[in-house]
Amino acid sequence: MTLSVNLKIHEVRSNDDIEAVILLAAKMHELNAPHLDFDPTCIRRYYEAIKRDMDRDSYNCFIAYVDNKPAGFLVCIASEYFFSRQICARQELWYVDPLYRNVRVSFELMRAFEEWARLRGAVEIITGVMIVDEPERAEKIGNMLTRMGYPKVGSYHTRALTLRKPEHEPV
Repeated sequence: MTLSVNLKIHEVRSNDDIEAVILLAAKMHELNAPHLDFDPTCIRRYYEAIKRDMDRDSYNCFIAYVDNKPAGFLVCIASEYFFSRQICARQELWYVDPLYRNVRVSFELMRAFEEWARLRGAVEIITGVMIVDEPERAEKIGNMLTRMGYPKVGSYHTRALTLRKPEHEPV
């Protein structure tokens, strides 16, 4: 049996869209990065940067709705390489609500990102998966990316840096 859903993906263009991204980002934070602070004003500030880039040449954010409910988002940037004037597009953040992970939301968000990158003249897309506590899900997404034509060419490595509290109060 095939599940029929009404899937729509578009660039974040309204305050309603950004508020939906914030709700999804809060879920993502709880699941994948509870060790970090969560501040919705940071997301709103990023959205303001996107709005200032009126042609969305450098920054973008896509949101997916399934049956008019927020289902996922993808944040991306495009910029010149450090060593070349050619453009590289990078997926910065990509999240799909667990309720919608079996209805092609991830795949279609990537397709929207790819089209945006092509229109910006990008010669390469860099994307990846970083899920610390769910290696099986990370592998599943990695396999989807491989099927989409993104071979694995490296890996992420992270190290938490914490600020040490001074042993003595400053005088």
